[in-house]
Amino acid sequence: MHGFARFAKAKREMADALRALGEPSELSRAQSRPVLAAAAQRIIDAGIADGSLRQGTRGDDVVATLVGIFLVNRDPDQHEQAERLMDLLMAGVLQRS
Repeated sequence: MHGFARFAKAKREMADALRALGEPSELSRAQSRPVLAAAAQRIIDAGIADGSLRQGTRGDDVVATLVGIFLVNRDPDQHEQAERLMDLLMAGVLQRS
């Protein structure tokens, strides 16, 4: 997640595309977001299988949360808050032992 955030920051076009996922549009809802959610779910399923992630963690929830983080932290001076929010997201999906 943190690497993806650094990439989005470096590539303004990617950040704009992520923000667009949070806004209603035929392309974002019908195509982009489900593709990202499916990719995230594959990673999450592997984490659930190895016991590192909580059962019931959903790719669409993780993607929606990341989009929200990027939407509310658009400015460069909000980078630290975005990092903290991604840490909170990760803490929420990790399996507690």
